[in-house]
Amino acid sequence: MYSAAERFRRGAGLVPRGIRLFYGNRHYWPYALWPMALLLLLYTLGLAGLIGWGLPEVLALLPEGRETGTFLQLLFNVLRWLVGGTLLLTVILLMLLLVSTVYEMFGSLFFDQLAAKFEELHCRNRVEVPGWRQGMRFMLQSVCFSAGTLGWGIGLGILGLLIPVVGPLLAVTVVGYRFGLTYLFSSSFNHGIGVPALRRRMKSCRWEVLGLGVTAYLLLLIPFAAIFLLPGFTLAGTLLFCNTVSAPENDRFISPGVRPDR
Repeated sequence: MYSAAERFRRGAGLVPRGIRLFYGNRHYWPYALWPMALLLLLYTLGLAGLIGWGLPEVLALLPEGRETGTFLQLLFNVLRWLVGGTLLLTVILLMLLLVSTVYEMFGSLFFDQLAAKFEELHCRNRVEVPGWRQGMRFMLQSVCFSAGTLGWGIGLGILGLLIPVVGPLLAVTVVGYRFGLTYLFSSSFNHGIGVPALRRRMKSCRWEVLGLGVTAYLLLLIPFAAIFLLPGFTLAGTLLFCNTVSAPENDRFISPGVRPDR
């Protein structure tokens, strides 16, 4: 029986291992490149629409000052440039702030397949991505769980402002644990296990889940890190799922290639 600290360390150690495994095998790269391509396409179309249609429509609402004197016309032109430039920079800044979130949204369409491919190549488990009906049910469970994580994050973030040290530590612990469970979703769904069943199964491995989730949570505080690290986090969660028997009497890591019991 491992101590809590050792189990936490083992869970945290899966994060760099998952990242190394992802970047060390080119067969996994397309599952990260497709979300990136969709992200770039969305942003390109958004900027093109803003420059080609949005900005002209906004600037058309402003006076051009052609019937005024030269000085006032110059002021109106400066005003139009300031409004147009500010709007463009605001949209670009908003895109940069949301880039990780949008990438994660697109990535969720491919990370289940990434986990299945990883299990096939690394764990010698052949699994199939759920059909659309079961996939929709799992997606709804995932959305509800993520909404709960957001609620916990906001609530504990406010608590952290009121209670120094203890509040932030509690936020990292609770949100980090929920993050850890999130990175198990892809493998869990591929095995036909929904969120409620997964939470029950992983109760005996909560320290490993906490180690994985807290490490991932802290790394995501680095700006734009999600774009490069989320696929590795998915593989880390897959490793934990494949190498953990969740029954309390079997609270230990098992060798890769051994499929967890259902």
